[in-house]
Amino acid sequence: MIHSKLNKRVAICIPVYNGKNTIIQTISNLLNQTYDNYDIVIYDDGSTDETVTVLHKHFSQNPKIQIVVGEKNYGRSYARNRLLELAEDRLIAWQDADDLWHPHKLFVQTQLLEETKRNLNKKIIYTTVKRFPPKYSKLYRQYAELIFGKQQIMKLDPPKIYDAYFLFSKKFGTCPFYLQGTLGLASTYREAGGFPSNLNWAEDIAMLVNLLKAEVTIEGYPTDIALTMYYLNIPSVTPIELQRSIMTAVSLGNEIKDIDEDTYKSDLIWRNNFYIFRVALLKKDINFANNMLEKMATESKKRKTITWYPELFTKNKFLLNQCRAFLRYNSI
Repeated sequence: MIHSKLNKRVAICIPVYNGKNTIIQTISNLLNQTYDNYDIVIYDDGSTDETVTVLHKHFSQNPKIQIVVGEKNYGRSYARNRLLELAEDRLIAWQDADDLWHPHKLFVQTQLLEETKRNLNKKIIYTTVKRFPPKYSKLYRQYAELIFGKQQIMKLDPPKIYDAYFLFSKKFGTCPFYLQGTLGLASTYREAGGFPSNLNWAEDIAMLVNLLKAEVTIEGYPTDIALTMYYLNIPSVTPIELQRSIMTAVSLGNEIKDIDEDTYKSDLIWRNNFYIFRVALLKKDINFANNMLEKMATESKKRKTITWYPELFTKNKFLLNQCRAFLRYNSI
């Protein structure tokens, strides 16, 4: 095993809910890290499948692994806040129950923190992520590709700094803020306010906003090889709940200094609306997607500044009809 100069204990924190099909592969992958000064902390958020049984069967005897089982499902933000508590004074590296890491991820990231360790309690680092299609059937992956195109598989190099201007710009889509790509002190997240308790999705965006409001520096370090393999998945919440969660998360950005509110409303909200539209298609909720598209078309007529909308509306209306036809002839 390799030790970096920093050699500070890392808590790899995994929230899981009904993850029996992927959790073994994920944890087995983590145990291959070349940086050995870590623990794996798993919080099961009231799974209703055999996740807990699988965890205890395969990993309960491993001294590096701590399994904590919640009494009921309280949602993603609650699970992440519990993990922040369990991480105590360690560095925290987030992982989801279906994603994978390069074996050198922690070694590289702890080396980067060592090189910039001044004011460590006000710093988060982020390294390159590679995004992959959902871990579902071949037919469903074809359907997802119809909706998201080749953007499903993409190497995402972070900006030099994640700041409010990047978050509220179109460039944010080139490397969204995925927690799995980060490393920092657990106390940094706690002191920034943790994760908003009323969110069951988009909690990563809300956490990014909270970190920026707390004046935490989020430094990006592109790497030749992606250190995090992130797999897209279908939101477990309804499109309406997804919309509420995202809008709640991004609305926190109104409190960030030096951000023009009009620019924020006319750009970030619209981009998220189109994301929710595509997720509704992914969840096969064609009626919701259609109603949302029509609503945005009506709203765009009131905003003369949105000159790019008619072309985009036509493109997405065509996409909606493609999805409707795909679902008519394929059972997924």
